[in-house]
Amino acid sequence: MVVLCSLGCGELVVVMPDGGSGDGGGSGGDGGSRDGGVIVRVDLDAGDFPSGVCKDNGKRIEATPVDLMVVLDVSYSMDYDQKWVAVKSAMKSFVNSSKFSGSGIGLQYFPLRAQCSVAAYENPAVPFGVLPGAASAISMSLEQQQMSGGTPTVPVLEGTTRYARSWATQHPERQVVIVLATDGVPDDSCAATPDGGLSNSLANVLTVARGAAMASPPIKTFVIGVGKDLVALNQIAAAGATSSALLVDTRFDADLAFLDALTTVRNSALGCSFAVPFVTGVDPRLGRVRFIADDPAKSFVVPKRENLLGCASGAGAAAGWYFDGAAPDTKLVLCQPSCEALGAGFAGRLFVEFACSVE
Repeated sequence: MVVLCSLGCGELVVVMPDGGSGDGGGSGGDGGSRDGGVIVRVDLDAGDFPSGVCKDNGKRIEATPVDLMVVLDVSYSMDYDQKWVAVKSAMKSFVNSSKFSGSGIGLQYFPLRAQCSVAAYENPAVPFGVLPGAASAISMSLEQQQMSGGTPTVPVLEGTTRYARSWATQHPERQVVIVLATDGVPDDSCAATPDGGLSNSLANVLTVARGAAMASPPIKTFVIGVGKDLVALNQIAAAGATSSALLVDTRFDADLAFLDALTTVRNSALGCSFAVPFVTGVDPRLGRVRFIADDPAKSFVVPKRENLLGCASGAGAAAGWYFDGAAPDTKLVLCQPSCEALGAGFAGRLFVEFACSVE
């Protein structure tokens, strides 16, 4: 038989995309958000869910935590138009914001002194650490940088990808991504590398980014362009499975724009997959995803799709969600357009609910 949740039931809680976590509101309510974030929890109101939501065990589910390996361009050209000043200021604001507590972050620069050595870039300037603890090392490292040299994008991306993949293999519970921030495309340096790496060309940057995104574990590459005309960087972002670059025009509040870009990257990288809770009474075959907007007129149910291919049936937040296809169902996944839309400024809360069916 099917049972409905009554007052005082447990709840599933996770906060995304702004970082904090908590149990939301009291029993019987919809809960609350942290700093405008999105809370994923068992809703205690069955509403129009045909089988009622589960009442058993307040089991917590969590979105996969994210580690950002930030790769910063410190070439000569970053000294112009206050580019480095803006990047440094935004990076410090990012790592010292309580909103991003729990996020992982590492840091690498290019060019290094051995600018064409892939192996040199495998050793990050600041290894992965978790915020807020990692903030001090990041801030100190930023203060020590001086601009010099060219733009050896291929060697830094090859070396950083190796480090990121090794870290991801050792930490399968975390999602690892690369954030490349630069004001230009590969120059004519590094036609040959001392350790067998690829020559420094845009085509080879695309090869490296695409290979990282398709590998196991996959490492996506986000791109932040610091300047006003960096269309070529869209190709790198697309190859890195992140659609397009985020461009920061240094003529207008560049530090705030770069911080916004970092925030967007972090939110997009959080992932929109949620473990199906295998606890007594949960029917993993029945799920529902609802977005409850601050403006009630904008609330909606995110449609269920049979599989990933079904995501093409809708656009934006309405693209839908699906079970990952494992047997039994172990993961509920938001279609990428829905994931990106809901993480990019919607004001409200996202509810992931499962039905209860108790014999």
